[in-house]
Amino acid sequence: MPVKLILKILTFSILAFFEGCHHTEKYNENFVCWRDASTNSVKKILLNDESKMQNGIFTTFYFNGNRFSNGKKKDGKYGDTINYYDINGNLELLKIIKNDTILTYFLEDGNRMTYYQDGKICSKGVVKNHYPGGIWKDYSDDGKILSESNIIYSDNTHSDTGFIVYYYQNGNKEEKRIGNFTMRYMPNRENSSIINLTWDINNGTTVNYYFQNGNPKDSTYLFNNNGFFYEWFETGKIKTKGLIKNRKLDGNQLFYKEDGQIEEQEIFINGKLISSVKF
Repeated sequence: MPVKLILKILTFSILAFFEGCHHTEKYNENFVCWRDASTNSVKKILLNDESKMQNGIFTTFYFNGNRFSNGKKKDGKYGDTINYYDINGNLELLKIIKNDTILTYFLEDGNRMTYYQDGKICSKGVVKNHYPGGIWKDYSDDGKILSESNIIYSDNTHSDTGFIVYYYQNGNKEEKRIGNFTMRYMPNRENSSIINLTWDINNGTTVNYYFQNGNPKDSTYLFNNNGFFYEWFETGKIKTKGLIKNRKLDGNQLFYKEDGQIEEQEIFINGKLISSVKF
């Protein structure tokens, strides 16, 4: 059965439960329309009162009363399909949950922008073949950038080369990864395009971490299980550097004082420390 037809069936089966929510009471971003599976009763529940939503169907809303999302919960966990809507209440994307993996599927290609329930921008980017493609940016509720990624792929399990950057609240980089990856859609926040990537460290990946002041903290590069790593002091001066072979320490590893002088030298062979000299 074609993917689009499956999604239409899943969406229709869920939407059939939600029409009553708009006509009984007014809702906003602070409340959930909850239909309990055991009693089939509809309740208006505060959004943060998760304890009252165990088995049933939920609808959340934007500040303007339009639907934000709806789906099912079983034993307090999200299940099956969650539908997400744009700020005008039109169905925009689906997230299908299976085995702790979330497949995200946009209904339309082109430039897209998602919003938090209070109407502020959550993420923006381009959708290609129903998936995010090219540059995507995610923002915090106060408008600060959280992450930026450039991922090109043909489906939700495709492995390819790209990058993703995470930012501190002050706007400086916190982490940057470049290389080959396998994508698993596990959003860090609801309605966000942020994703966790399983990086293939055997086939060319660089991982960089930074201090909040913008200086590099540590960097690792691996290709075919071999590579190197660096660590820095917060001042930007080198702290440690070494070599990796077959994913183990191998060769010289040097430790530096903050004034640039070598403090210690260690020699490894196949991950085992052979000698250590302090200066």
